[in-house]
Amino acid sequence: MGQTKVKVYRLVFEDGKQYVGRTIQTMSDRMCGHRADAKRYNTPVNIALRSLSYEMEVLSEHSTVKQANAEEIRLIAEGKLQDERFGYNAFAGNVSGQGLRESTRLKMSKVHSNLRKSTLLKMSKARKGKPIPREQVVRMVKTRMSKVNSADLVYDYETLGLRVCEISRKRDVPYSTVRRRLRNEGVYNNGKS
Repeated sequence: MGQTKVKVYRLVFEDGKQYVGRTIQTMSDRMCGHRADAKRYNTPVNIALRSLSYEMEVLSEHSTVKQANAEEIRLIAEGKLQDERFGYNAFAGNVSGQGLRESTRLKMSKVHSNLRKSTLLKMSKARKGKPIPREQVVRMVKTRMSKVNSADLVYDYETLGLRVCEISRKRDVPYSTVRRRLRNEGVYNNGKS
């Protein structure tokens, strides 16, 4: 399997203005993301996506994000695309958090961990429908599962008499994971799901 290429692309709108971006997704997936964002957010590029026709073209492909970032920044500056007379770019490029210092990431993490559950639910709803990268899903599952002890699952199942779906909801653990863990402990039978 070949290495993923980072693409730098341009959207040219019927009014002559442009937008330059970069992605590791396929271009069809990225354009789906643009269209979904256009329904939710009122940034200049999203308003243009809703109301104007456009053409998309891939300008270059790079083997690293760093190279693609540099090219994206160069093209935005060269075309003056942050100027509303020429383009729809709100930033000079690379706003995905790639350039954050470790100290900044730690501060953001600390703030996030102190948020109330209602705030986290609002943030979750805002992300609904957006794809989550596989690596992030794996990290989330590992983090969640490291907090759940198999003995707790067995207690819920045998002592409290909870069904697998109830344990899944109570512990915020995927149903299949609860079932697998209970089978591994030798207590799960299919008759009581």
